[in-house]
This record gives sequence, structure tokens and C-alpha cells, in this order.
Amino acid sequence: MDQIMIGEGLAAGAGALAALALILRDPLRLRLLILLAAACGVASAVMLEGRVDPRRALELATLGLGLAALGAVLGLARAAWSASAVSVRARNRPLRRAFGPIPPAAFRALMRLAERRTLTQPQRLTREGWAPEQLWYLVEGVLRVEQDGRATEVEGPFFVGEVSFVTGATAPATITALPGADLLEWDGKALRRAFRADPSLRPAVEAILGRDLARKVSAARPAAELGGPEREAPARLAV
Repeated sequence: MDQIMIGEGLAAGAGALAALALILRDPLRLRLLILLAAACGVASAVMLEGRVDPRRALELATLGLGLAALGAVLGLARAAWSASAVSVRARNRPLRRAFGPIPPAAFRALMRLAERRTLTQPQRLTREGWAPEQLWYLVEGVLRVEQDGRATEVEGPFFVGEVSFVTGATAPATITALPGADLLEWDGKALRRAFRADPSLRPAVEAILGRDLARKVSAARPAAELGGPEREAPARLAV
């Protein structure tokens, strides 16, 4: 393979690498590919200097710019699709509405990490005095909450284990999901790794958990102005 062929290959490779960089969303990989594309472009210019006519040099430059422009267009299309609510599966759209305001991309990332199942037998989620390693969301169904020798049953939807997940605190109650519960489960370690890989995911998830916790606390307040009794079960779900 002669020097001209290698130089032309490097020129085409530089354009392809630039196109790929513009499609990616990872800032680190984008910068690395841009640096590699620049290195290929410089190497190509050095190898082809004085060895190709101006017309051929223009063709190679046009090819590189065309590939980069294609990458930019595909990157914009990917970003638009990612930000669109249409990109969320139809089955999961009611769940996204239940979570509250969350970017579609963050919601999809969260759902990819979740295991969803319908229980056929009781499953203990938290144990009083222990810190759970998972985070759950009861889409539909009933939980049994046990604390200080008292037990009550409450219906979803809500998160379970959010306080322990955020703070590492132990659970103040034992919570069991009853048969028929539609349950989402996240591994805490995997979710934290996802936070490190995508910094935008953490604030989105913490906002969801904050809203859920606020609803529980609000539901547990006594309706003094109506003379209603204090409802304790929702507050005990804040684990």
C-alpha cells in the first residue's frame, strides 16, 4: 500500500471519526474521538503534501466535511428523539406520569435498570432495623407495614426504601409486598453506578423520590381543621 492510499484512508477516517463523535452523547468519548480525528487529519495532510493535485485534495476535504455534517445531523436527530415523550414505551407512559416531571431520557435509563414483576407470593422488602440494598416502586397492589407490633395494609403507588437509598439509614418498619403486587425493583449499587456514568440521572431520580416522600409526609399529617385522625401508615412507608 503506497503513501497516497494511506493518506487518503486517514483523511476519510478523520471524517468518519468526527461524525461518530458528533453522534455520541458521552462528553469524554466525544473529546477523545475529536482528538483522534484531528490526529488522523494532520497525519493525512503530512503524507499527501505535494503528492496529490488540488482537485483531489478538495475531494478529500469535501468527503471529510460531508461525513462530519452527517454525524451532526444524526446527533441532532438522536437528541431530539431522546428528548421526545414519544420515545417512552406506551406501556410505561402512565408510570412516567405517576413519577411526575422527569426527562424522557432519564426515565428510560431508570426503567432499563429496573426489574418489573407481578408477585405470586408475599415478598419482604424491608426489615425493621436493617438498611435495604434495593429501591422499590409499587405500581399497583398492597403492602403490609409492620412497626412496633402493629400492622396495617396500604395501597400503592409509591416508592419503598427511598430514605435508606439516599441516606443509608436503617428501615424503621418491616414492609411486605402481598401477592398480586406490580413491583419495580432497582439494585442500589447498579443505580449508583448509573449516577456516576450519567450525572444528569441523579438529580432526576432524587427529585422523584423527594416528591414521593413529600406526598407521604403530607398524607400523614392530621387534618386538624376537619377534626380527622392522624394517618400513620403513609409516614411509616418513608423508609
